Amino acid sequence: MPDPIGDELWRIEGAWALPGCTRPHLYRDGRQLQLQCFDTNDNFSWENLGSLTAEAAEQLDMAIAAADFEDTTTVNYKGFCGAADSVGTETLWVGDRSVSFATSCPFAGVLAVYEVIDTVSIELSECRDPAMGLATMLATIEPGCRAY
Repeated sequence: MPDPIGDELWRIEGAWALPGCTRPHLYRDGRQLQLQCFDTNDNFSWENLGSLTAEAAEQLDMAIAAADFEDTTTVNYKGFCGAADSVGTETLWVGDRSVSFATSCPFAGVLAVYEVIDTVSIELSECRDPAMGLATMLATIEPGCRAY
């Protein structure tokens, strides 16, 4: 298993997903990103690597700086909060602090961070190629990317 490249931004546990990636973890080092996939037994499956655009990195940094851990009002993100197939727990790291919530039910105080991470994790997990105009926040995606 490759070592994490930097600080953890996000993870999901106990969610419905492909068997090889029921426990994804997203790491960041500057503009570099690493999405690691683990199975239900916490065995490493694969990783995808890429980088943020300068604009996306700035947007994420601004959202992190503005995060408000006191505002724990639940947000029904894209209408999926409480959906029958929306199970599990998401954990979001903002600097040295973390917050956990039901899948697709982030707290209002960290919503801006969650929105960026949600977009980035989808683009990276689906190997959306920025060169083909398929990504809005990724500048690069490394060869060998495995979509799930």
